[in-house]
Amino acid sequence: MVSNTDGPDPGGDPGFTAETADLGTRPDRTDGAGGFPAKIGPYVIKRVIASGGMGTVYEAVQENPRRPAAVKVIKHTMASGDALRRFEREAQALARLRHPGIAQIYEAGTFVEAGVSLPFFALEYIPNARTIIAYAKAKGLDLRGKLDLFLQVCDAVHYGHQRGIIHRDLKPGNILVDSQGRVRVIDFGVARAVDADLEQVDHQTQVGQIIGTAQYMSPEQFEADPNDLDTRSDVYALGVVLYELLADRLPYPVEHSGIFEIARIVREEEPAALSRVLPGVGEEIEAIAAKALQKDRERRFQSAFGLAEDLRRFLRGEAVSAKPASLAYQVKVFARKNKAVVGLASAAAVLLIVGMAVTAKLYVDVNAARDRAEVAAAKAIAANEFLKSTLAAVVPPGFGDVRTIGDLCDRVALDLDTAFPDSPGTEADIRNTIGHIYYRLDKRPQAEQQLIRAHALRRDNLGPTAELTLEALHDLNYFYYVFGPPAKNVATSREYFAMVSRSYAPEQEEVLEARWLIHDALIFAGDFERAEQVARDLRTDIVRLHGQESADGLSALTIHAMGLLMIGRLDEAGAAAHEAFALSASLPTAGARDVRYARSTYAAALLSAGEIDQAKSLYGHRRAPDLTGVQMAYQGSLGDLNRGVKILVMFETWCPFSQRYIPKMEKISRQYGDLDVLALTRTNRSSSDDRVRQFIQDNRLSFSVLKESGRTWNYFEATGTPFTVILHDGEVIWKSSGDGNIPGRLVEGILKQG
Repeated sequence: MVSNTDGPDPGGDPGFTAETADLGTRPDRTDGAGGFPAKIGPYVIKRVIASGGMGTVYEAVQENPRRPAAVKVIKHTMASGDALRRFEREAQALARLRHPGIAQIYEAGTFVEAGVSLPFFALEYIPNARTIIAYAKAKGLDLRGKLDLFLQVCDAVHYGHQRGIIHRDLKPGNILVDSQGRVRVIDFGVARAVDADLEQVDHQTQVGQIIGTAQYMSPEQFEADPNDLDTRSDVYALGVVLYELLADRLPYPVEHSGIFEIARIVREEEPAALSRVLPGVGEEIEAIAAKALQKDRERRFQSAFGLAEDLRRFLRGEAVSAKPASLAYQVKVFARKNKAVVGLASAAAVLLIVGMAVTAKLYVDVNAARDRAEVAAAKAIAANEFLKSTLAAVVPPGFGDVRTIGDLCDRVALDLDTAFPDSPGTEADIRNTIGHIYYRLDKRPQAEQQLIRAHALRRDNLGPTAELTLEALHDLNYFYYVFGPPAKNVATSREYFAMVSRSYAPEQEEVLEARWLIHDALIFAGDFERAEQVARDLRTDIVRLHGQESADGLSALTIHAMGLLMIGRLDEAGAAAHEAFALSASLPTAGARDVRYARSTYAAALLSAGEIDQAKSLYGHRRAPDLTGVQMAYQGSLGDLNRGVKILVMFETWCPFSQRYIPKMEKISRQYGDLDVLALTRTNRSSSDDRVRQFIQDNRLSFSVLKESGRTWNYFEATGTPFTVILHDGEVIWKSSGDGNIPGRLVEGILKQG
């Protein structure tokens, strides 16, 4: 738990996916003996694991904390704009996924090779991993063993679908199994978020470009229209994997066919009946596989969860929804579950009566499940039709005319009031989605309006403590944390905590996380005294529940140390920060982010006490970089970084956190005349030279502002924007972690010794 707010097709054994994407790594690179980088960021490269698709995967060792990792780097030949955007999108998608069936991503960043900035992922390394097909063969798994393994896959994919992610490239090579029989789904690199937030909308795969592995693609994927895909495409791919897992062959003879022939076969021909290639498999399993492989997605299972539930019904000996609910089938199911009764010839009449009664019940149960699925499908169809009509309404009337994502959202918002009178849940889902798009477009009033309405709809129709209601309230709270005002952020965080506390016990993770949200909101509001009290209480409870020597215990200790520093209890802050830093160096479960935050907090405590030399030692007496990447001075000059106290602030004009942080830096610059502030920005994303100049004017900035290529970001391993580094006579004495803010006591401590 953190609250400092801030795949290959393996021939061997790597793994992937998500925690959080930290941007920026070291540019230094030396060639290894095998012609590959000796080091990528903090990862020492050992060997090539696999190469194919978009990138190369290396086995590596992270230096601190020391642990094995798999590092995936995009190919030089694919370092085009589209490929890079797809690679970046993978990090954003993976950052939303936390599930034991989806391998963990440690961090993401870039490194420079041959003058080209290449993205990389550092991922969980899965030793001795095999594909699901290879594992099943090696272990000689029976039908039950294979289905148990496959159910792990369904659960992981369903989790991803719940978070709005379509995998779009499910295949055995992207489903790994470790030596303990634990499944990991990897490589969401071609995933597309169904909630269509701005980054995905901007960088969507172009129509006409097929993404995926042909043998496992659904019929609709060959149409190459990413806007027409949904989670049922993954259900189809799961059907192909299930078929291959059971029959040891693909459902179509496509192994030696070209892409166009594969497309024709998948769209036009029926798969071989499973019972023909695997005699004795049983009619239920055959029906389940056939339903997953339906060419018409309306006739498939509507979710990975539905596919898994039918398999679990089969394993429990119950009727499956894939089979027609005939009387003969229901009696057969009853007889199979009640063999002792059936074995009594004298009880034939009883069997008939009981069988009929149970048949009726099973028929009702199966059809009730089917009815629920049909209702869900009807809602999805209605939403789809609504969006189709909306899209049609905003299509440019003539060639060359422009319609934006904002235009689409405006039209959706206009039509929503009357579009779903009988389906408030569908209306809430769409409002929540366009609320997210609006705030990525920086249309804050519209975003707030839609998020408030989405929460109200769910609260009124599902209840205040329903999971979807809490999710909507959490989204609204995060909006206020990003954009403010602080008072609303505090109010929604307290409301969220109150609602979560009604559904979960005080020691459960959901309640603890809600308490951290209150802490973060109080920091945003500048109420440091109350924030410290919350952090202190949380630290006590987390240590009681998880122990001090745990990742959660370390995070709580570090955050509390910073809280003590911000309210001026310097001795206590120093002791807690020193304890946290020592723990981060020895704790095997500490992540790179935990270590960075503990070092930053300890350095802040040292500087507040005037211990500048110790802070320099903490960062290895690292000197200022040669800022040869400076491209333009908007105002001021570079100056001499090797003399006096220099504060380097890396910021972006589009970043809302930079927008509220830079004015604070202006106050610090004016208050402490002995400090030289140097702001470094880049003109990318929605930024521009004109916007930077306007930003300087709007905020009346008096310090130097320079345009820089990004080399300084890499040199200091910046983890986002804003990111602050303080130099003393050319050596690093402090680097921010998370939100970039500088504690006031730190500045005062430096100046006392300066």
